[in-house]
Amino acid sequence: MVVKSATKKRLMDLGFSDDWAHKLADDRKWEDVITLWPSEIKDIVSVFVGETEWEQNQKRDVMLKWLLLNQLDVKFDRNNKGIISLAFEDKEIEYSPQNGSVRFIGNATFRGLGSLFSAPTVFKWFTTSFSQHTGLTPIKLPADIEEWQRDIIVPMFANPTKLYKLLDRMSKMETPVAAQSINRADIIDILFS
Repeated sequence: MVVKSATKKRLMDLGFSDDWAHKLADDRKWEDVITLWPSEIKDIVSVFVGETEWEQNQKRDVMLKWLLLNQLDVKFDRNNKGIISLAFEDKEIEYSPQNGSVRFIGNATFRGLGSLFSAPTVFKWFTTSFSQHTGLTPIKLPADIEEWQRDIIVPMFANPTKLYKLLDRMSKMETPVAAQSINRADIIDILFS
């Protein structure tokens, strides 16, 4: 296997240690790295699993690095204060922080389009940004966020074990296959073949 030097450099520029950057860049382009789920990152960089405290620190480190790499998109439900929608790659879930329930919604392909035409709001998809200096505290939230929403989202990110488990569940959910479109030529072929 070959370590991709450009990928390794980008990872180190984000704050990854030389060891982690080396392991993640091993035979992976940047496009491959940014699609990894937290559990995949943990499997790549882990050499020892066992002690509870070590495991918690490892998950915290993995979550911090994953959040630096990726965009976890969030939106609040205008009609239900107990629900947050989360999206990564093509998956969207509804999450209830109060009871921990997760409901798979499906494809999240159109998120982000609303912010092309107006400023991000908490009721449209917005991206939570992080830096290596703030740890698991978001550095940028929509201007219209209210205190109750901040009280939900900040602790959600501050608990790396819970967030790790949530994203791990999300990664294992099956994305439904999109329905294929059918055109007139297909119909003619079906009818006259």
